[in-house]
Amino acid sequence: MTLPSFVPGSALCILAGDFNCVPDTQIDRMSTCTSSGCGVGMSELDMFIKNHDMVDVWRAQHPGLAVFTWHRPDGTDASRLDRVYSPPALSPRDCEIVTCPISDHDAVTVSFQPPESWPTGRGFWKMNTDILTRADYSEQFKAR
Repeated sequence: MTLPSFVPGSALCILAGDFNCVPDTQIDRMSTCTSSGCGVGMSELDMFIKNHDMVDVWRAQHPGLAVFTWHRPDGTDASRLDRVYSPPALSPRDCEIVTCPISDHDAVTVSFQPPESWPTGRGFWKMNTDILTRADYSEQFKAR
């Protein structure tokens, strides 16, 4: 499956995560990487965000600022791999990169002000079926 298959073309959506690629190698990466593999996946991601009228929230609020969410422990590489994309209609604000002590990546935080009328669709629901193998979870249903 591909990312576009999960999101209908007209849906307002927020896309966030560790993308392992950067939009602008000049400002979003401090690297010793010289191979062409350093930007793998960025063209596909770029097409998706353009097709869904999304912006890189942190970059829109902090143009020109070089801050990274991942750092190699020896200091030789750093990248802004973790990002949040959203349509401007969701009024993203207060986007920050903050230290996350339980991860090797920093966290990206953002607040949204959704529009008054929020379009809804059928959504995408998925259950973690592994939980059904846990005896304590199954017993809760049997008891009822």
